[in-house]
Amino acid sequence: MKKLALLAFALAACGTEYQTPGGQGSSTPAQAVEKYMENCSSCHGEFGEGTTDGPQIQNPVRGYATWVIRSGRRVQMTGMGYTDPMPAHDTEVLSDSDIKGILDYLSMPAHPTTGQGLYLRFCGNCHGPDGSGGRSHQSIGGEADDAMEKVRGGEGSTNYGAQEKYMPAWAPTQLSNTEVNLIVQWLGGQVGGGGDCVAPDDGCGDD
Repeated sequence: MKKLALLAFALAACGTEYQTPGGQGSSTPAQAVEKYMENCSSCHGEFGEGTTDGPQIQNPVRGYATWVIRSGRRVQMTGMGYTDPMPAHDTEVLSDSDIKGILDYLSMPAHPTTGQGLYLRFCGNCHGPDGSGGRSHQSIGGEADDAMEKVRGGEGSTNYGAQEKYMPAWAPTQLSNTEVNLIVQWLGGQVGGGGDCVAPDDGCGDD
């Protein structure tokens, strides 16, 4: 209970870096943390960092994350290398306000500061650990030229179930140009190359 109280206090004090909190009618921080611990942490870890039973889910995309919670994951979990499917959670298990509070909690962790860390946080669940394809079967190792356009525009709108066609759009307030450049530069050392800066005036420098 002491740990739960401390986590709830941290959520109330820190808020989120770029997501709009749940707002009026949302679960309280303490309720959100408790619901997360009861329903999610055994697979996704205490802070959403991931375990051997489920992927990391920090800094979630709210629309997509809500769809996954409501729909569950079966084939996708197998494609990511996990044995057990993720069950669907209806409103009797997690209310809409519970989900908003949980996503507020998962939005707390600070962004990684390295290209690899950023890639694994924002891209790795779909594109694999090195950009070679992963469960989306979409290799992104050699796509430096149009990386910024794809990150900002996304693909598939809200067609969340289209595993090979959906990609969220990230605004600069969610994933900065500097962070995108770090990801692209790191990918340049992985499969397919393509590590040039994609926004030379923001984060590349003149090394």
